[in-house]
Amino acid sequence: MYVIPYIKLTFDWFFSDINYTTREFVDTRDLGIGFYLGYNFGPKSKNYIGTDSFDIGLQLSLRFKPAKN
Repeated sequence: MYVIPYIKLTFDWFFSDINYTTREFVDTRDLGIGFYLGYNFGPKSKNYIGTDSFDIGLQLSLRFKPAKN
């Protein structure tokens, strides 16, 4: 079994939810969008087949926060 080291760079942006009735921000949840770049260093072997990989991705997320009383 091999340990595969990697590098990952992420950028996340969160948008606050709006209550359209009162036109106020909702403090308990956010919607997020993210972008990431990654590189995995594969294990070295005697063969000339490369096992490294480069990753590009988008992600959507929801963030829930405790209510303020």
